[in-house]
Amino acid sequence: MEVSLRQVSKENYEEVCELDVTKEQEDFVACNMWSIVESKYNEGYETRVIYLKEEPVGFFMWVKESSIKVSIWRFMVDKNHQQKSIVLICSILVLKYISLMNVPSDFPAVKKNVLFIALQKKSIQHHQITITHC
Repeated sequence: MEVSLRQVSKENYEEVCELDVTKEQEDFVACNMWSIVESKYNEGYETRVIYLKEEPVGFFMWVKESSIKVSIWRFMVDKNHQQKSIVLICSILVLKYISLMNVPSDFPAVKKNVLFIALQKKSIQHHQITITHC
């Protein structure tokens, strides 16, 4: 499976805005159009389009909140491309990219392997996931 991350550009932003999740998932994911706007006007916001071969199938946005904290704010895969292992592959790609680009060399190694995820729907729930192979 050929999954890649690419910049949001004038060539692909409309397709990104048309990506959609299932009705049941709508309360958990912000609109991609709004996320793109946020990224253009806020420092430290990074967006990527998830591609399956040459087709945009998802969207990712993370925010560098400090020199040692990067938060994944948006992560979605279009409803027509879910259940295809894209989420797992893309997660590994993004985590590798973030860890290479944003984690200071003096940050404790044990902390580099911990990812906090917040799911938002009326109240915020936090889940901790340990990444052992990245």
